[in-house]
Amino acid sequence: PAPASRLRMLEALPNLPITPDDERQFVAPALGEPYAAVMAANFRAFGLDAVAPRPSDAERLRVGRRDCSGKECIPYQLFWGSFRDHLEQNDDGRSRVLVQVTGQGVCRNCVFSVKDQLSLERLGLGEQVTLRDIQAEQGLGPSFLTRTGLSSTVSDILCQLVAYHRPLEATEGEVDRLHAGFIEEFEKISETPAIRGPFAGFRDTSRYGRALGDLVERAAAAYAAVAARAPRNPQRRTVLLAGDIAVKINDFANGGIVRRLNERGLQVAIEPSQTLLEYAATEAPGEIARTGEGRGRTLVAM
Repeated sequence: PAPASRLRMLEALPNLPITPDDERQFVAPALGEPYAAVMAANFRAFGLDAVAPRPSDAERLRVGRRDCSGKECIPYQLFWGSFRDHLEQNDDGRSRVLVQVTGQGVCRNCVFSVKDQLSLERLGLGEQVTLRDIQAEQGLGPSFLTRTGLSSTVSDILCQLVAYHRPLEATEGEVDRLHAGFIEEFEKISETPAIRGPFAGFRDTSRYGRALGDLVERAAAAYAAVAARAPRNPQRRTVLLAGDIAVKINDFANGGIVRRLNERGLQVAIEPSQTLLEYAATEAPGEIARTGEGRGRTLVAM
């Protein structure tokens, strides 16, 4: 018979409440940029030490495949590869928490944490490194979940602006430089210490929302200027990029498809990551906030 320790791996992660004084290091999943970096920045805003792993590449994929059977999806291999790479590069004995996507049967997300635990056990890190689902983190404050949603939306918008306007740039690299500047500012806004005290949720959410709104307005104006300078071309076409959320927002996972299409003069409209959240909120709200499962249960995030 399987030992009890193995059977416990099949259960939901305990996800004990965390507070700003937690001394462990939190490692965000390799979702692609700026998503991973901004997720880590939001944890830092609440006083935690949080980092994003190095971006996905061939080496991280090779590292991840050391512990895989070949049946795992590409997103999982990249997630685990980035986690393992970070652990190997920071072999200092410190306690760490790997923040992982969760699932209730929609896809193999529902066993990501099981495979992670098996791999950590084989590496002898089962006691030193723990796993945690992406969730509302009420112990950090009421604005954490709202910040997460806003950050995801703004990440979508900034990536969309690049994908749509790169074919219109007057000089090569103009759009990429714009994007790099806005992403740097976005991360700085996200890691600004959250407001504490009376009505902290409302006050922090309002301040964060205003700051991101201003960022998006300035980004929109800058890209509109790029479009205004571009010569009209009735033959220019727009294509829609859709697919697995962890592939379409990860340049390495999708083979740099956005840039390749842009190089052919095509403007790209990217299906936003929020479509998955909309689906989950309707079909299985437990996917994103652990509030229960099944159609008809309304997800309310304040």
